[in-house]
Order: sequence, then C-alpha cells, then structure tokens
Amino acid sequence: MDKLILLPLIISVIMLLDREPKEVFILAFLPFLTLLPVYFDTKLVSGIPELTFWSAALIPVLAAWTYRNFEGYSFHWMDLVVLSYIVVIFLGQWSNSTYKEAQKILFNNMMAIYFPYIMVRAFCENRDTLVRIIHIMTLLGAFIAFFNMIEFRLFTNYFDLCH
Repeated sequence: MDKLILLPLIISVIMLLDREPKEVFILAFLPFLTLLPVYFDTKLVSGIPELTFWSAALIPVLAAWTYRNFEGYSFHWMDLVVLSYIVVIFLGQWSNSTYKEAQKILFNNMMAIYFPYIMVRAFCENRDTLVRIIHIMTLLGAFIAFFNMIEFRLFTNYFDLCH
C-alpha cells in the first residue's frame, strides 16, 4: 500500500512526455503538494530518504528541468540566504542526532523549500506563468477551504478516518 506514493511520480513522468517542466510543476506538483497528506511515505532503496507524495511528484520535474540546463534560472543573492537556512538546519540536526537523521532533514528541506523556491523563481520570469501559478494556487486554496468548512460544520474529518 505504501507504494501508492509512486503514483505521483508516474503521473509526472507521463505528463513530462508532452509538456514542459513548468507546466508539470503547476499541474502536478502543486496539487500533490497541497492536497495529499505529508505523513505517508515509502522507503524504496536503503540509504536514501523516504519519498512522500509531493517529493515523488517533484523528482521527475526537477530532473527534466535539470536536463534543460535550469531553463530560466538566474542566480540571486536570496538563493544563498535560503540555502544557508537549510544548511544551518542540517548542521543543527547533525549535532543533535545522527548523520542519517540530518541527511533525511536535508533531503526533505531541499525538496520542500529550496528546489520549489528556485523553480518558481525561474518559471515566473514569464508573467503568464506567474498568473497561471497564482490561478492554480487560488483554486487549490478554495478547494481546501470548502472541505475545511464542511469539516468545521460536521465536527469530523472524513479524510482522516480513511487511514
């Protein structure tokens, strides 16, 4: 059952066959990041951190964007600030626990914070893409707000009862 997490990876790969990485980022990664729970994960190979729904969806997009030589990306000093923040978290975790735990934190923070940050910066150089990202994020927020309203009114979360 935990291999269900590979479904976003497969969907992202299939979408990348005929779409650009920025389109798959908007149409696949953002919904998987927003709508699916983060507390499910799967261990594929020993030695690498566990994958979640959103990281499985991001890996093919990141690989395709890397293959295209980081199309649209230009270095900015804020990249170093964000990267420094992640390195400080990594070093703090490493000094307080094992390297394996720190490596897991580093992987998750790179996948959740740094790579989406630089990808959005690169993709939003075009105004149309920025408007499209904002549109999708607004629709996802409205969808979540609708279900939060139902949860508030009925005093129970039916999605949490499923697991």
